[in-house]
Amino acid sequence: MPHLTETTSHELLRRKGIDVKPADEVQHPSIGKLDRAVATVTLDRDARDDTTIRLDLLQQSAQRLIPLSERDAESMVTELHAEGALHGGERVRLMLAHVLVMLSEVFTENKLVKMVVTPLILWDGGYRVDGVQIESLHPIHLNEPPKNNGRGGGPTTFRPPTGARRR
Repeated sequence: MPHLTETTSHELLRRKGIDVKPADEVQHPSIGKLDRAVATVTLDRDARDDTTIRLDLLQQSAQRLIPLSERDAESMVTELHAEGALHGGERVRLMLAHVLVMLSEVFTENKLVKMVVTPLILWDGGYRVDGVQIESLHPIHLNEPPKNNGRGGGPTTFRPPTGARRR
């Protein structure tokens, strides 16, 4: 299966408001070695031919079927938080759940075969996708204008979706 070019892969994520840039190109004052989480997100088919999303963080994993609902994404994040793999407050958990839903939407809307996002770096002030590899059975045409996802916020600054639940 052909891999998409780096430029095409990055553009697919950018169209959903997810920016991809190596961390060494971004000097953000709130990114510190001690207060960040580094995760890997894999979307592909499992042994039963179900399409799944798996979040790996500190040798712990959570996996769900896709398309991923916000509730499913929140349960994945809660599972890893309960296992001690994810630190940080509610903002980090909501941000990670939001990113998982956006990745699921990119995967399903473009009928992709496999997507690996690694590393996904999270900190209290935002997130950064440092790399992505995407496989597709068909060509992806980026000459169409991006869809307005109506979510607002910049590519690396997280604003909880309207109606986000407070716990």
